[in-house]
Amino acid sequence: MCNGKSITRGNDSRQIVCADVMSVDLTALEPAGQTGGMWSVATPTSVDPRTGPFVYTYTEPLTMCMDTAEVSYTITPLPDASFIIADFCEGSNSGAAVISGDAGGTFSFNPAPGDVATIDGGTGVISGGIGGTSYTVQYDVTVSGCSASSTYVVMAQVCACTPMTICAGDDLSVSTSGQSGSPNLHWYLLVDNANVGIIVAANTSGSFTSLSSTSGYFDICVEFRPRSDPPARVR
Repeated sequence: MCNGKSITRGNDSRQIVCADVMSVDLTALEPAGQTGGMWSVATPTSVDPRTGPFVYTYTEPLTMCMDTAEVSYTITPLPDASFIIADFCEGSNSGAAVISGDAGGTFSFNPAPGDVATIDGGTGVISGGIGGTSYTVQYDVTVSGCSASSTYVVMAQVCACTPMTICAGDDLSVSTSGQSGSPNLHWYLLVDNANVGIIVAANTSGSFTSLSSTSGYFDICVEFRPRSDPPARVR
């Protein structure tokens, strides 16, 4: 009892915020129309939610009855927006984005390209890329109310492609003989035009075993690059 009146203990509050929230306004949690309460921190309008819990104390001015309530915050981790898209040849679509983080987000260009290239928001497949152009792709994903984004730079390569059909495990003979600028040639293996983006060999002639586990239609593409590029990469 307080001055002959019963008092009801204040309701504690459990709030949820995303990991990128650095400041919260505790006063926004006060009951509508109630003024004069005191918080356990000096600046309740801007506090780091990680430093809680916080205590709110209110004294009813007529009865002088006092009660407290506690506010604590649960920090929800941000989703993982990691992904990659392999470089691809002009004249072909890129492969779909490979998401190593949380799925279910959307893809876009950021910034928007100044050409006719387009991107599928659901798969990340780029169409209409211009050879020699870099495209910055952004992936935005939301999980449990928290959002994250990341970007990845994809290059549309200038490639001269010769299509052929080979079987899984077959040897593939490639020659740079007589090709202009052959010291800078890189050979690409594109599986079913899906642009897996594996460099089979660089700056050399020879025979190479098919890297595909299935038979199919392949393009062997020549890419012209500066000598400073690494001789071979696996994506």
